[in-house]
Amino acid sequence: MENLLLSLSDCAVSTLDAALRAQFGAGISGLSYDGSAVRVHFLGAPSGADQTAAQAIVDAHDPVFFSASRAGDTVTVQVNKPRNLDSASQVTLTVNGTPLPSPTRARR
Repeated sequence: MENLLLSLSDCAVSTLDAALRAQFGAGISGLSYDGSAVRVHFLGAPSGADQTAAQAIVDAHDPVFFSASRAGDTVTVQVNKPRNLDSASQVTLTVNGTPLPSPTRARR
């Protein structure tokens, strides 16, 4: 196993893991994150192209992610961000071209 170390200040681990697995499939065993860098655990030596692709995925990673679920006529949209991310982007929900007012913020 070989690790590729890439700098990253904010991370949604499950989202980044899914993006890396979509690219590398069984070529990686996962990743670890220590708050400032990601280690991608390759099962073999990553090629130069693999390193470039992993860096591009990490560079494009957005730690704020969305999920949606539908039950009958109701759709629930949830926006998640890591607790340590203070500079989250504002999100505007638009339905059929009409922006909706910002909902109240859920506290945990």
